[in-house]
Amino acid sequence: MNLLHRFSIRHPRWVLSVALLVTLAIAPGMFRLRLRTDGHALVPPRAAAVLTDREVRREFGVTDPLVVLLRPRDAAGILNPATLRLVARLTLELGRLPGVDSSSIRSLATEVGDHLRPGTLSYHRLLDPIPTTRAQLDELAGDLRAIELYTGTLVSFDYRSTAILVGVPEAADRTALLAAVHGCIAGADTSGHRVDLIGAPAAEALLGTHILEDLGISLHPAGRRAARFADRPDTGLSPLARLRIAIARHLGLLPLSIVVMALVFAVCFGSVSATLLPLLEAGACLVFVFGLMGWTGVPVYLTMAVLPVILVSMGLADEIHIFTCYSQHRIARPEAPLTEVVSAAMDEMSMPVVATAMTTAIGFLSFAISPLEPVRAFGLFTAVGIVFCMLWTLTVIPAMLLLFAPRAFRAPRGAGSAAMSARPNGWQRLSASVTRRPALTLALAALALAMTPFGFRRLAVQDSWVSGFAKESEFYQATQAFNREYFGTHRLLLALDTGRFEASGGLPPADLEFDRIRLPANFVANPQLLEGCSVVIARRAASTTVAKSPGATDRPSHWESIVESATLSGGRMVITTPPVHGSARFLLMPSPRETLEVTLQSQRLALPAVLRRVEDLERFARAQTRYTVGGVLGPADHITTAEFLLDERDPQFRSIPSDPDRVRWLWTLIGEVRGESRLRDVIDPQFRRGLVTLFLKNANYVDTAHLMNALRRYEREQLTPYHIRMEFAGDVAVSQALIEGIVRSQVGSLLASLLGIFVVLSILFRSLRWGALCMVPAGFSVAATFAAMGWWSMPLGVATSMFAGMVLGIGVDFAIHLAERFRLGIRDGATRPAAIAAALTATGPAIVVNALAVALGFGILVLSRVPANAQLGTLTVMSLTTCLVATLLVVPALLRVAGGGKTKGGD
Repeated sequence: MNLLHRFSIRHPRWVLSVALLVTLAIAPGMFRLRLRTDGHALVPPRAAAVLTDREVRREFGVTDPLVVLLRPRDAAGILNPATLRLVARLTLELGRLPGVDSSSIRSLATEVGDHLRPGTLSYHRLLDPIPTTRAQLDELAGDLRAIELYTGTLVSFDYRSTAILVGVPEAADRTALLAAVHGCIAGADTSGHRVDLIGAPAAEALLGTHILEDLGISLHPAGRRAARFADRPDTGLSPLARLRIAIARHLGLLPLSIVVMALVFAVCFGSVSATLLPLLEAGACLVFVFGLMGWTGVPVYLTMAVLPVILVSMGLADEIHIFTCYSQHRIARPEAPLTEVVSAAMDEMSMPVVATAMTTAIGFLSFAISPLEPVRAFGLFTAVGIVFCMLWTLTVIPAMLLLFAPRAFRAPRGAGSAAMSARPNGWQRLSASVTRRPALTLALAALALAMTPFGFRRLAVQDSWVSGFAKESEFYQATQAFNREYFGTHRLLLALDTGRFEASGGLPPADLEFDRIRLPANFVANPQLLEGCSVVIARRAASTTVAKSPGATDRPSHWESIVESATLSGGRMVITTPPVHGSARFLLMPSPRETLEVTLQSQRLALPAVLRRVEDLERFARAQTRYTVGGVLGPADHITTAEFLLDERDPQFRSIPSDPDRVRWLWTLIGEVRGESRLRDVIDPQFRRGLVTLFLKNANYVDTAHLMNALRRYEREQLTPYHIRMEFAGDVAVSQALIEGIVRSQVGSLLASLLGIFVVLSILFRSLRWGALCMVPAGFSVAATFAAMGWWSMPLGVATSMFAGMVLGIGVDFAIHLAERFRLGIRDGATRPAAIAAALTATGPAIVVNALAVALGFGILVLSRVPANAQLGTLTVMSLTTCLVATLLVVPALLRVAGGGKTKGGD
């Protein structure tokens, strides 16, 4: 452990040169960094829900909608010409933006009604022409009420607002697109209207902007425009919110944390050198870590927002102990050569420095087992930064102490030498109090620990992109308004599969009767699945030897129908078809030697009976309002609406037709009138798979789990008997996978961190007992913090779940310094009480300064604009404070009871 600093003391200039070259070599990697804040980066890529969601998106053309919410101040709501003209213009301009597919835009200007254009058979769009008279506006209102599909999706329930939905491709640059949309809005006449941008793409872009602001990185123009639009001055923000915005815009949390740490060193040690040396280390560490991320192609995820603050706060903690020890040796031996003083201080501190760095690194490396890539990257690169700081502390810091010879260091107030002073100080009195009644201290700690399970039971897991914004923020308020006035911003997709199969084979003309078709019994495995399938009988290429009767070339080449029934009879499979399609034998009139081809394809979503099962599912899902279901749209809704509109809006015809041909025709008509992309939203071209969309007003993890379980029960009881299978997709299903990943990673990282830290401490101290003792304060602190989260109803999310592994790694540092100094006292022959008093006197002030410095560094996160990061800062500060108290009270009590050595002088 002493090799590094001893080499550095002998070759200080060479060490500094190598450190400078390494830092400069890695620095260009910072220019290769990229930001990734999309929601899919935060989910396990191989999770079943993620794979299903990816497939459903590809098959049905699902994209994340960017919502342009227009709220006119007109008393008539959206039913006024100015608002409708604004909708039409913005829809046109948004469709021209680079990277935006105009067919993915949904608004009142893109959707059709049920009125034919004069002199044509085509239907006109709702805003073509734009209504201007009261009669036209009333007609538009009547159309919206009749169609129903647009209420809750494109217009609010009370017609006070309307939305334009822009489908955002997965690979699109969210920030650039958001800025481009802002440009369109700025170029339009929006007077008299409130315009907001919400939805997952907007959230991801704004969160990325907030992360860069927290890091103190200057935003590119697109980010600045997005930030200004999201923080308009008329929102009535609280002073704290305005302070957060001001810090983000003009300073950033990273520079602020550096300033705080500089003040800590300046106040504690009263030296410019003591202030500047750690800051050089912080700068080099940040350059190294982010440069390495750039060279290795690891993006800056949402989880990385706190990494720089952590490295600055924790990477400099060891310098507090080293400078304190250095000052104590300078005071004790003022005439000794500087080389001896530095060497003595480093000899004493090398073991604690290595131990604290390794345990802290292991605490962060425990995140490497997480199924979430951003969490793994956070843990890995934070551990790399901690190890870098350790190597810097053991090499560059002693070299700088020699070269710059800072003689003006002073020890933190209250820090004395290892020897006992004649007059008891506060640390000695604390030691005497704890060592006199250790059983009482340990009993109180055990009682507090016994109370924690009551908080554990109230602990909830919850996370979503909406929770990434303060409740008083403009984005959050607009999102909540949309949730109240529309179906909701969260989508749970139900992908329905009615069976995929296709069978074909030869058909002798003798098996083609006038009213039925005979097939081999093993033509398909399950005859029941044939009901509703399409059946096509086609001629094969006729043999040249087949004599053709006159006019045979005028006969149809194929015949189509659907399977009405399929039964096994006389060792054959007998298929009947509806009489309305005529007779294949009569139409084709095959010759006895001609070969026919029969093809069966599943098209069960064109079958009325199957569609009625889907309609029942939609009705059941719509009734689950207790689980925040705001609305449901699916295949049955589209068919019943089309039938209602085509039958002159007669309410009795808002139902599924009983004729399968009518259903097929309606699907074809929907595709022709609304466009193939609209048809693809709900059904595939083969009528086999359909998509039901559940809109949720709030994606609460517990409620969503109950909803998904209820849907699974419904599937087993009502859909499975009809051979209908259901899969979950959409942002809600993916979020459930994310949260489950959080739970697994939290448990796994805690266990890995506990085991790893225990092993390292046991090896370094060469004792299982000492390894366990040093872990007591951190373990106590983590348990207390989890309980507090339950009592305060603070959810466990991506950011807040990371505090436990961090505190385990950080918290053991305090106990390590205290235990190592105690062991030195016992080794020198002191009794337990004397060794405890000496250890508290020598290390107590530095431990307090260390804890306060790190707590202040993490406390900076409270000023983050991202609530999850602010909560993480609060939790970490609380945990570190608890850990400090446990270190100063519980650890001395444990040392008094089982610390080795003599209990009393002479005993």
